[in-house]
Amino acid sequence: MLGEGICLNIMPNYHRELFCKVESFLKCIHLLLHKFTSFLMISSTFIAITGFLLPYFSFLLYDVRANFNLLLASSLCMYAIYSLNKLADIKEDLINTPERVGFIAKYKYYISFSVVISIFASMFLSFSQNPFAILIILFPFLMGIFYSIKIFGFRLKDVIGVKNITVALSWAVVGTLLPLATNPRSIILISLVFYFFLLGYLLDLSHLMLEI
Repeated sequence: MLGEGICLNIMPNYHRELFCKVESFLKCIHLLLHKFTSFLMISSTFIAITGFLLPYFSFLLYDVRANFNLLLASSLCMYAIYSLNKLADIKEDLINTPERVGFIAKYKYYISFSVVISIFASMFLSFSQNPFAILIILFPFLMGIFYSIKIFGFRLKDVIGVKNITVALSWAVVGTLLPLATNPRSIILISLVFYFFLLGYLLDLSHLMLEI
């Protein structure tokens, strides 16, 4: 009887300790996942992944074998554009996204260096496949410059409506035309793919603006 009483007193403590350990472990996992996803978004890594997957999906739509060099060029290009925009918006994002500003400010020189490297690597990879691909890669990059940096006191980001069109058009051009650098297709198919990407991004951006 005495032994059973001791067991009854010990078991609740054991379960309580086990529950605390499991809870602590789950909290650590949640914290790690949060930090990982935050890093993907803040560092433009998620954008780089999207820049790889979007033209890959386009290759599938055209029923063309994917070209890894062009996919990597697109990924690096989009990473450079969005990182450049974050560097340009440090002062404006102090209130809205302080966590991102802290990261960008802390690693500003490394991010700037990675932007330069990404631009040259993107140009080299695209040119190695087809000189026409450079024009496709240059389009979103130039749009990104006019979007992020004030030239003569003006930038596209400050114009309501034009902002969304600029972003959607940049993604649509890359997604539609990059596979054509190696495999030409009919104008009808090209138009349908372009419409698909452009409309999709415009709708997504419109929903985001409504939520904000």
